[in-house]
Amino acid sequence: MKKIKFYLLVLIAGALALNACREKEDVFLPASEYFVSITKNSALVVQAGDILKLPVVIAAPKGKAIDVVYNFDPNTDTTQAVLGVDFWIVDAKGDSVSNYSLTFPEGTGTDTIYVYAPFTGNTNLKQINLVLKSNTAGYNLGMSTLQGAKCVLSVAYPSLDDFVGEYTAETFLFGATPSIVVNNLSISRGVGDTLLLSGLFAETVPKTDEAFYNHVKDIPVKIAVNINTMTYTIPGQFICEYVRTSSDALYFGDILTGAGLTPQQINITGGLIDYSERVFWKQNIFYWGLTRFKNGKKVDVNGYNYVYGVYLELYMKK
Repeated sequence: MKKIKFYLLVLIAGALALNACREKEDVFLPASEYFVSITKNSALVVQAGDILKLPVVIAAPKGKAIDVVYNFDPNTDTTQAVLGVDFWIVDAKGDSVSNYSLTFPEGTGTDTIYVYAPFTGNTNLKQINLVLKSNTAGYNLGMSTLQGAKCVLSVAYPSLDDFVGEYTAETFLFGATPSIVVNNLSISRGVGDTLLLSGLFAETVPKTDEAFYNHVKDIPVKIAVNINTMTYTIPGQFICEYVRTSSDALYFGDILTGAGLTPQQINITGGLIDYSERVFWKQNIFYWGLTRFKNGKKVDVNGYNYVYGVYLELYMKK
């Protein structure tokens, strides 16, 4: 739930800024806690000519114009990304700029830093810290002393091979409290723009029926990845034919949409990827499940042959 917690703070910040655009008495924060914040703690700049849009928000009441100054500090843990070589700061039209500041005419709201990285042929990950340096109102920099004033920019031309490795997952299972950690997962390359997640069922499917469990525990789940947008989809998929009769099948996907009573191959959509941290996550709750169908109808046998989950985050082991 790490990503959910951070983005809840971002949503709160956005709500505060929205309220700030109305009347001063609508601001919920005391004046000593007004702040300027970057809305992401890490972001990927893809070396393909794409432009990264990095929002900056001021949570304060409407007032006189405020200038916010930002700049770049070395990241000592990795190879350095070099401004003007690996990436540029541009305006909304894509033209290069050299003045690293934003102006908020009403002293509140949201503005955007645009980061451009042309394809250089370099495939190595480079990083640099984009840091808020000051603002003319003297507001706090960041939502707290720990987050919001710095964003780690990762400049790279990513490959699906970058995500191959060992993972853990965090999820909620129906009937279980609270969230659980699923260990011993792995991701490998699939066909085309797909990855294969293995091990999910080994720790989530009950072992009530040993034959069924042994049959499904090693079955991989396909993950479709858009490398340019750093998003993913888990397509609805018949993951194998469960051979008891020719009409039996196992299905994985969003099993609650459409009541989950028929195998409609409904995708789990809208997932995001944090490239620098190698995290697959989704801001909003979704439902996933493994279900068995016979003659096109869902079959429950003492609860042993299905598993339902709410939310799913994948974290590469470091």
